[in-house]
Amino acid sequence: MPKLKEEAQQAQNQLLQLAGQEQTLHNKRDVSQENTAQIRTLESDKNRLEKEIVEIDEKLNLLLAQPDNAKCPVCQTELGASGLQHISKHYNSENKASRSNYTASLR
Repeated sequence: MPKLKEEAQQAQNQLLQLAGQEQTLHNKRDVSQENTAQIRTLESDKNRLEKEIVEIDEKLNLLLAQPDNAKCPVCQTELGASGLQHISKHYNSENKASRSNYTASLR
């Protein structure tokens, strides 16, 4: 009988150990799932920022390719030199912000 009690106690201790290991694995799985979700979000943000950068570059290149008869991309009125410079400055600052966000998302 004492031997059976000892074996039962050992089995109980093993069950407690296994329960602890199971909880540890559960916690690690949760952390892994959270990390995977964060990675997907970062990849999505990265792709969106890359697309924004390309679009801004394309808009800027279109404007700068026709400096004499450039038109406002919103209202289609002709831009003078100052208007072209203003929109160019705006696109450059958007581009800089997107690139900065892109760089930050890579960290």
